[in-house]
Order: sequence, then C-alpha cells, then structure tokens
Amino acid sequence: MNQHETSALQHVLGHCDGHLEPRPLEDSSFQADWQEQTHFASGGGLAVPSMGDDAAGRKAWSRAVDGLERHGSVIRCAKELRLTEQGHATARRLAGLPTVQESDDLLNALATCPARWGGHWVSEPSLCGLSPCPSAKVGGCRIPPERLGYLLAHSDALLLEGLIAWRPFRLGWDFCLYRLTEEGQRRATAGDAANWFKRVESAKTFPLSEPYVLAFDAAYRARETARPRWPNRINHLDPVDPPKA
Repeated sequence: MNQHETSALQHVLGHCDGHLEPRPLEDSSFQADWQEQTHFASGGGLAVPSMGDDAAGRKAWSRAVDGLERHGSVIRCAKELRLTEQGHATARRLAGLPTVQESDDLLNALATCPARWGGHWVSEPSLCGLSPCPSAKVGGCRIPPERLGYLLAHSDALLLEGLIAWRPFRLGWDFCLYRLTEEGQRRATAGDAANWFKRVESAKTFPLSEPYVLAFDAAYRARETARPRWPNRINHLDPVDPPKA
C-alpha cells in the first residue's frame, strides 16, 4: 500500500469505530444509532466520508479506496464501505490500536464474569475491574478514564468482527452493557480473563495516528445529531435486572 492508501485505511477504521463504539444516546439519536448498529451487524457497511474537501482531495480518496479494494482491505456495499478481516487487522496496527487477537482476553472476561445482569449482560464497570455499579462523589468519575479507554479500544475491535454486542443502560448515570455473540462464545476460550483484569487495572492511553483520530472524532460527534434511516422503525430497550447482591 502507498501512503494515501494507508491513510485512507486508518480513516475508514476511525469512522467505523467512531460510528459503532458503545455510547449511550437518547431519543432520535438513539434510534439512529440502533439502526446503524443493526445494519452493520447484518453485514452492511457504513457511509464513510471522503478525506478530501476539494475535487483533487476527493479524487485522491477515490483512488485510495480503489487501491484498498484491490488489496482486499475493504469491501464496497453500494455506496458504503466495510473492512475485511485482513484490512481490519492492518488498520488497527497502523492506527496504534489492539487487534482482535490481542482482545481475546476480554472475550474470556465476558464469558466468565460472575457479575451478570439479566440476559447475560456484563457492565462496563465490571469489565474495568470495578463493582457492577460503582459509587462516586457528585461530579466524580465512576470509571477511571484510562480503564474505560482501554476497554473501548479492545471492545471496538471485537464489535467490528461481530464477536460482542452492547446496549446502553441508565441507572442515574450512563454506561453500557456487553455480551458475547454466538461467534464470540466459540472464540472466548482462547483468552485469559485474569490477564485481562491485570492489564486493565494498569491501563494507559494509546498513542493514536492522526488519520484515525480525525475520522473517529468526526463520526463520534455526528451521532449526537444523527437521524434514523427508517423513521417509522422504533426500538425499545427491555428492562434488564442488575446482578444480585
């Protein structure tokens, strides 16, 4: 791959992660988010914007995507893009993020965590080595940002490969719940939960590439004002019981 193609590959990954990363939203933004998650999980792609703002930039972007398609790194789904398994692994290495293989320990932690909510869900705090609903002083952060960022960096990789699912939960504050998909259950034995919790408790931030960060931030912010693809389709979250004390 040339320089334009490696930048484009990181741009695609940043857009996908920013668009799909677990994030509690409300009202029409939640409905739009749910529809995008469902569309992607069923094999669809995402509408990735061009890296260029002018005609020359858009042309360079189009050529880079053509090159990525030839290399087997992306698949075109009508006007949308989806990373292949090979393209996903390469993009995460280029961006400075953990790969799916490096996230197997998280899968095992999800499979074996004893603090399970109804429906086999596990909370973000539990996966960060904390109690399922940790208390905090007013204005305080219930999950250390380094731990949450570490969790999301690995969960994003698993989400793109369809190995985990997530949903928001609100109990006086916002966080998300995770569980394994069928494919994730089959793969979970490859990891080590004890190693995951050891790593997350000493987590540090990842130095990320600029193409990834710019695309991620734009996609993540856009979700706040997104509108549903299909306005007449409404999703309602079923109640879920927390772990018994």
